[in-house]
Amino acid sequence: MRYILYGNIWKRLGARLIDFILSLALTCALFFPLVYPATFDSEKYINNLEEMGQLYDESGLYIKSSKGNFTSIGAFTAINTVEELTKMDLYSDDEKFSDVNLTKQLYDFYLNKFTFFGAEYNLTDETFKSQVMQVGSEISNIKDLIIDGDNFTYVLIDDNLELTTVNYVKDQFLNAADFVTTSKKVSTLNNENQQLMYSSLWYIIPLFVGFSLIFDLLIPFFSKEGKSIGKYIFKLGILTKDGYQIKKYQLIFRWLGYLIIEIFLGILTFCGTMLISYTMMLFNKRKRVIHDYIAGTMVVDTKTLIYFRSAEEERRFLERVGNKTYE
Repeated sequence: MRYILYGNIWKRLGARLIDFILSLALTCALFFPLVYPATFDSEKYINNLEEMGQLYDESGLYIKSSKGNFTSIGAFTAINTVEELTKMDLYSDDEKFSDVNLTKQLYDFYLNKFTFFGAEYNLTDETFKSQVMQVGSEISNIKDLIIDGDNFTYVLIDDNLELTTVNYVKDQFLNAADFVTTSKKVSTLNNENQQLMYSSLWYIIPLFVGFSLIFDLLIPFFSKEGKSIGKYIFKLGILTKDGYQIKKYQLIFRWLGYLIIEIFLGILTFCGTMLISYTMMLFNKRKRVIHDYIAGTMVVDTKTLIYFRSAEEERRFLERVGNKTYE
């Protein structure tokens, strides 16, 4: 007598999730407290952050709190009137910054610091008014911008559209801040820090592969039905596609298929390959996924499992019972 019940999708997903969580949890437990600090150049990273902070400060477009956080002045939504564009109390990290002149900061940036951040030339009073502030245009609703030293006075085309002017100037301020953050000086430092992080994060891959090797390959190696911890919990096992005991080499192909196609390609495709793989279970009789096809295996329910170790053992059994029908 042979009886095989294929493992259902929910048990398989549960078993796979348990094995994945075990591998990931131990990877993180080892990586973040030990490997990451040992491979991450924190001194260089902090120095780059300090240099970026100096550049933000130099631009005049940001305010720096005592906690070291930089915020673009134009990002403050509390600015609602034209008067506040030239004099406004702002708060960052519960810290007060009095009489901030957003227009003056924007003016100083384009006339004195524009080339420092990569522009071909600094602007003049007139080009600042025409190119940045769009004086005379309905887009900005600014009829004139009177500049007298550090004093700036807005004359509007339509006083009822004051909010249009406020939003326009705030947008121009944010554009200037974006110019700073994307400048070569800042982006170079930012890219260096990203590379520092990535160069250390790559070490998480061999760690995960190592723990996956333990939970998804070595532990099943010592089980007659190729059971991982998750499969032990959900009472699942692995047989060949024909329903016989698996060979050890099949576990290797199965593990590699799972690791490469469902994990690594799954990350690149935002779980697309994993979704395709487990959707395949719904459309084939033996509930096989991609790594089952690669290894020539299938997952079965072991609670009432009766099977032959090989086709030869099955043949001898049939000879003994006289080729009687069985299932």
